[in-house]
Amino acid sequence: RQSSGLIELIVPDEALAGKVILKTPQGEVESKTVLSFEVPVEISSITPEAKPGETITISGSFVNWINEITFNDGQTVTEFVSKSVDELVVTVPMEAQTGFLQFSSGGTIPQVFTSEAALIVTVPTVSELSPIAVKHTDELTITGTDLDLITSIVFKGDKTVAEFVSQTETQIVVEVPVGALKGTLTLKQASP
Repeated sequence: RQSSGLIELIVPDEALAGKVILKTPQGEVESKTVLSFEVPVEISSITPEAKPGETITISGSFVNWINEITFNDGQTVTEFVSKSVDELVVTVPMEAQTGFLQFSSGGTIPQVFTSEAALIVTVPTVSELSPIAVKHTDELTITGTDLDLITSIVFKGDKTVAEFVSQTETQIVVEVPVGALKGTLTLKQASP
């Protein structure tokens, strides 16, 4: 309804907090105060597993009011790939760890709530080393899954290699450093 002293309208679901702008033939009139809402953010589903650097999708109602997501390790995300009333897409930080997500939303009564299920953050796995016996400066091939997440390899003798001959999702070829000792390898990634 509209009269000379009153305008009543249905606020669209997509509306966010902010000043109201009325458009008239003489120009725009902006409200002095910010209009906000009590928004019942609800999440119906979250991508259950993802690699660091990949995106996850959060579905529900009024998820566009979420302004911050905190991952289990304390990594906070405030920039989103996309945002709509029923879907939020966010990139998983490289340092993220498996665990529950905490959401913070705006509105007249801001909400802070936690996901019902944990997000599983994919970690690399090693299936094979070849050759098993290798000499210094020779190439060692490591085969497995999600090895593109590996940032460095620590050999016994405290020799760290961060530059590889080659690296793919399923294989790393690394030159064995001089001074490396016989023993296990530690593969490191951005997430601890």
